[in-house]
Amino acid sequence: MVLILSDGNFANSDIVNFQKQLSMFTDLLIRTVAVGADADLLKLKKISSNHTVYLSENITSAIDDISFASDEPLDAPVSISQILQSAPSETEESEEDWDA
Repeated sequence: MVLILSDGNFANSDIVNFQKQLSMFTDLLIRTVAVGADADLLKLKKISSNHTVYLSENITSAIDDISFASDEPLDAPVSISQILQSAPSETEESEEDWDA
């Protein structure tokens, strides 16, 4: 897991070299946090493994994402009924006979 705080002020050739080096590490999660009002978000997106950039005021979201998430894409449910079908069913606990 890598959390990069940067303004994105680096050359495109550096991005290409960075991506080549990191391609050896397939399970590496990289998140980027844009620092400064003039941060280059497009360049930072290129080096993030999920192609998202967090603003500095959302650094806690970036930490949460890199700690508990993955880069696996999630499929959106087709409909509400699909969500309801996949919801865990509630089970009733059997009542014990306390008078026995």
